[in-house]
Amino acid sequence: MALQVCVCGPYSGRDVISTLGNMRRGIALTIELVRTNKFAVYSPWLDFQWGLVEALEMEIYKANSMRFVENSDAILLVSGWENSLGSLS
Repeated sequence: MALQVCVCGPYSGRDVISTLGNMRRGIALTIELVRTNKFAVYSPWLDFQWGLVEALEMEIYKANSMRFVENSDAILLVSGWENSLGSLS
């Protein structure tokens, strides 16, 4: 059975460019983990896709992420995690 890993780190940034950079770093690390074929990975940077279908309140995104944090075998922190309000929750 694969270890369940939750990747955590900064999402929002001071502007659109830094937010996209945060997303790129988080998704890149997620891809590295998935490529090993050893982990079941949750990546909150992919949640933005929900907004393509329906607008959801931020509380829903956060509650879903926290369920993964609480039930994962491991949490991998992306560089800069200490600047993330969600990672500090």
